[in-house]
Parts: sequence; C-alpha cells; structure tokens
Amino acid sequence: MKQIFRILPLAAILLLTACSKKTTTTVETPSDLVMSDVVDRVNANRNDSEIITGRVNLKLNAGKQKVEAGGNIKMKRNDVIQISLQVFGFVEAGRLELTRDYFLILNRIGKQYLKASYKDIPFFKDNGIDFYTLQGLIWNELFTISNKDNTVTPTTVDFAQKKEGENIILTNTGKTLVLKFLANAAYGTLQQTTLTAQDGANLRFDYESWARLGRKDFPDKMNIAINVDKTPIKAELELSRLRANEKWTDTRTNIDKKKLKQVSLQQVFNQILSLSN
Repeated sequence: MKQIFRILPLAAILLLTACSKKTTTTVETPSDLVMSDVVDRVNANRNDSEIITGRVNLKLNAGKQKVEAGGNIKMKRNDVIQISLQVFGFVEAGRLELTRDYFLILNRIGKQYLKASYKDIPFFKDNGIDFYTLQGLIWNELFTISNKDNTVTPTTVDFAQKKEGENIILTNTGKTLVLKFLANAAYGTLQQTTLTAQDGANLRFDYESWARLGRKDFPDKMNIAINVDKTPIKAELELSRLRANEKWTDTRTNIDKKKLKQVSLQQVFNQILSLSN
C-alpha cells in the first residue's frame, strides 16, 4: 500500500519534466530526399484520435526504491492527461492530472492533494516546459520549446538535421533547452526524445513499441530517464487495452477540500528526495 504513496510524486516528476513490435528498417544511409521529408513523415504518423483511454502499468526506480503500480490512463488532445493509480486492481488510491493550466497530484488514501502551475517548478519555468511538452513526449510527437502556439504542428524549418546510420537526429534549440528527436528515416517513427538543459538536467523518452489505435499506431511501451539535481530516476510506462475516442466528459477532478488537505510543492519534493537515500 505504501508503494502507491511513493509512486505518485515520482510519477508527477517523470510526467511533468503506449501485440506490438519494435519498428526497424534496413536503410543504412538516409538519402537527402529522405532527410528533407523526415519531419513530414513523423508528422504524418501522429495519431489523430482526440481521446485515448486504456490501462497503464508504471514501474519506477529511484535510488534504492523500486515501486510498481497499475491503473487507468485517459487523455484528451491539447486538454488533459489523467493517470489513476489503483490498489487491489479497482480501488483508486491516487491520481495524477495534467491540464493546460495546472497539474494535480491526488492521494485519496492519504487524504492529501497538490495543485500547482508548471511555472511553480523552477526547472519547467526556466526552460519553457509546459503541458504541451509533456503531451508531445507521451504521444510520441515532434514539438518545439520556442513556439508560442504549441498547438501548431512543427515543420522542417524548426529543426536542424543530422544523419546517424538509419536514423536522423532532429534538433530544436531554445534559449536554455535543447530538444533532440531520433527519427527512423524510412518510416518516420520517433525512437527517442531528449530534453537537455544548460545546467545538465536531462529528460529522455525511449519508445520501445507501438500498438494499433484507430487508423494509426500509438506508443505502448516507453522507458523514461530523468536526472535533475543529481537525483536519477528511471521508469517504464506500459499501456494496454487502448481505445480511441470513447465518451469522456468529466475531464477535470473535483477536489473536496473538506476531506482533503492541500500540501506544498516543497513537501512533495522532499518526499522524492527521501526516496533516493
């Protein structure tokens, strides 16, 4: 039961900072023509579902701590990402909710919650990381940091390109953050996305496999690594039973402030730091 309490703040940091087979290709050296088209190929592979729901299994490794929890995931494009963690397979113990304006960590059993803006986290504020950054990571899509209208799909001019074997590295450089996307040249699939800040803080998503969802694929297994303030955290996010465009109206969690106590961001960070000891 205690693992649920530990996994909530860790999941928040990882997701604030889906019968599949890993895609491969026999192309050894991308041609100039393939290079010029690779951004369009990646964009064409974007899953066009508005709403995605499914089961989620999250494994986390922070220092000496190894925890695992399952639950449900619901996402609505450009609006919300909601992960519900469960005990006994059906009782909600906690919830992580990311919206355009705030993120929410809800501990139902501990009767606590944290609701804050992305700008309340210095690493996010200093590097321009927001909801759309996190959505791009989980949805396996190209995005940029400097683009003020984050709902606009990036184009070729937004990236520098470099060949690497059968892949192409796409780089977008902001004022304090460098984005690198490793894209398969032939198929236009993103194999890896990395965010690196000037101070060395690093967040990396490795996409291991994809599942068919609607007319296109969606990542169903991701390995995540984050290193901020010398606190390395690793995770495996595995999605299953994915469905597209099911009805979902209650996209925001109502907080009963009479039953739940609000905790500070510093209290959550202290919990995370204590796990690595």
